[in-house]
This record gives sequence, structure tokens and C-alpha cells, in this order.
Amino acid sequence: MVSGMVSRSCQATATFVSTEPGNVEINTKNQQGLRNTTQRKSVCDSTNVSSFVVSADREQAPADGATPISLYVWFQDSQGKPTHGNQSKFLGIDPTGVGFRLTSTGGEVPIGPSIVSETECSYAESRASDSAGVAAIRFSFRSQSEFKRFYFYPPLSFRVLVWAALGGLACVFVRIVHTHKRKALGYYVTQPLTGVIAAIGIYLFFYYGIAPLARKSFPSGAGMAFLLGLVGGYLGVRTLDLIARYFSALTRFRRRKKDSEKTNLPVSDLRT
Repeated sequence: MVSGMVSRSCQATATFVSTEPGNVEINTKNQQGLRNTTQRKSVCDSTNVSSFVVSADREQAPADGATPISLYVWFQDSQGKPTHGNQSKFLGIDPTGVGFRLTSTGGEVPIGPSIVSETECSYAESRASDSAGVAAIRFSFRSQSEFKRFYFYPPLSFRVLVWAALGGLACVFVRIVHTHKRKALGYYVTQPLTGVIAAIGIYLFFYYGIAPLARKSFPSGAGMAFLLGLVGGYLGVRTLDLIARYFSALTRFRRRKKDSEKTNLPVSDLRT
């Protein structure tokens, strides 16, 4: 591991050497709150190029228009070693679905083929999306083609949390309407508040705990947020009612026990 300090400069440089061809992963970390990055580089041989391989650093990312999925292409010889072959290489790039190509500064650039120079044996690009959905990209070189598929899921946003809260409020409202008995003012305050908190809690549990297991099978947009909000609203107010009944019964029992001590009658003979 190599570490150092950058003072009065906006960039840092590092040089590495190798006695044989291969792939290198470079991780940059800092303690100033900036995002850590990972770069993959190749030490190239000069043998003839016979094929290429494609890899991605992840299969899914939030559709926030900024979080990238990094794709890497390595050209290799017949023994699987990275090589530039002393020739320029025309790499066909054919994307479908959502997403766009990002520049190093985060801007969007047009989609199209790339020319890998005669001194390079690898190609990298980052793709992001501001729309949820499936994205795919096909790389081709000579007669070979490789296909990669990934998924951009809806990001967690204030709008989605509002939909979850509305679902909780809708459930509480229906329950209050169907309650014929008049309640104290505190009831009409605690019920909606509990419903909203539970609704948001249920959705956050789903978003971080369940949805990552299969993002494509578990949509996490506004519709799912509202549906889970309904469930969370019901569970929240139901739990609150059970707690209230428990403390109410406990209060009645203590009052009856106190009256029993005054009258010397068994608790079971006293009426509330």
C-alpha cells in the first residue's frame, strides 16, 4: 500500500512498475469526506491480441444520475495475458435501455465506438442513469462480442418518503372514519403521527433490508412506497392500540388493588 499527502495541489500522481503483464486495481481513499475511488489498470504485453474480456464493478446502482457503474475491457493474448498487440483496436459499443456514459468530471457524453491505442490494452467507462430500469451494453471486437446487463433502481428521495407517509395517513384516516366512538383530542394527534412514523420505518426497512436482495423483483418507487405506507400505518396504529390497552388494563388493575386494600374486599369482587 502506498500513502501520501497532497499539499497545495489539486492532484496526486503515483507510478508503479511490473516485471510481467497483468491487471492492477488501484484504490484511493481519503479522510476529508471525499468519495473513495477504484481504478483498474493493466500492465500490457506486446503479443498478438486474440480476444477480450469485460467486467463491471457492480450489477446495480441508484438511478440518481451520478452514481456510476464502471465497466472494464481488457484485450488479451491466447494465454490470457493483457496485451496491446502493437496495434490500434476498434471497440464497438452498443448500449440499450436506460443510462448514459459519464465523463471523468461527471458530464454526459454521446454513445459510440472507441479506439484503443496501440500502447493501451484496456478500456474503461462509467455509466449512470436518472431513470430506473434495465440497461445493457454490447462490446464487440473483430468477430467477438460480449454482453453486460445491469439495473438502475429508484433512489431514496424525499418524494418517495412523502408517498410512504401519505400511505400511512390514508390508512389511519380510514380507520378513524370507521371508528364511531368519539375520542379525546390526543387520539387524533397520536394516531396519524404513529401511522406516518411506522409507514416510513416499514419502507426504509424494505428499501435497505429486502429490496437489495432482488431489485428487479422488488420495485422501490412511489407506488411501492404508498403500498408499504398503508401496511406500516395499519401496523403502527394497531401496535399503539395494543400498548394503550395494556397500560389501560394495568391502570385499572392497580386502581382496583388500591380500592381492595381500603375495603378489605378481594380484587375480583370490585368493579371498575
